[in-house]
Amino acid sequence: MRATRFVRGLSLTFVLAMFVASAFAAPGNPGIIPPNAHFHGMTYGEWQAAAMQWILGLPAADNPIFEGNEDKIANGQPNHVWFLANAAPVVNRHFTIPTGTGLYAVINVVEWDNQICVDPDTNYTVPQLRDLAKSAVDAFTDIAVQVDGVSVENVAAYRTTSPVFFSTTADQICEAPPGTYGPMVADGYALLLAPLSAGEHLIHISGAVVIDPSTSIDVDVTWHITVAPHRK
Repeated sequence: MRATRFVRGLSLTFVLAMFVASAFAAPGNPGIIPPNAHFHGMTYGEWQAAAMQWILGLPAADNPIFEGNEDKIANGQPNHVWFLANAAPVVNRHFTIPTGTGLYAVINVVEWDNQICVDPDTNYTVPQLRDLAKSAVDAFTDIAVQVDGVSVENVAAYRTTSPVFFSTTADQICEAPPGTYGPMVADGYALLLAPLSAGEHLIHISGAVVIDPSTSIDVDVTWHITVAPHRK
């Protein structure tokens, strides 16, 4: 697995949706939008593509996926829904989110294309790109997610694939100059959760990425989230 693909595969993102309704609550997971639902007019797969475009589209200095950039969490976020992501497998971070704002939760997502971090460029078809992304995500095991101490049931049900998409990169990534790249595809686990109440919340993700039969890397992500009113 290419190094940057691995880092990108460990990008861990959570999304809080704009409203809570019992009709949209997944069985056993109150407040989580079901995998087959549309939210703000988009499917889980479409949100997944949007999350990858967000990650790739922000320059590293201003990108909230990197530790030390927690104060930049608002950068590039869409209306009503914010993405959270990490570029490292083990982190303990603090974010402030406005009330009424959604968070999109990609627990683990892998993007694949023919140009970024590929030397030389490849010429895989979209089905082949999907197979490569799938293989990378399949290596993520023992997944567990807790929101405010409550375990998310059947996390595997929230795995999805994106439609084909293109993305504009802000920085030079693996010697690929800034520009628009594609086709891209993504595969992985994500949650759409309804907005959290004002106050302090805790989201925890754990698992392991199996590199080979004798090697794995632990994933241990903790997000301390403060939901605060919009500043006037």
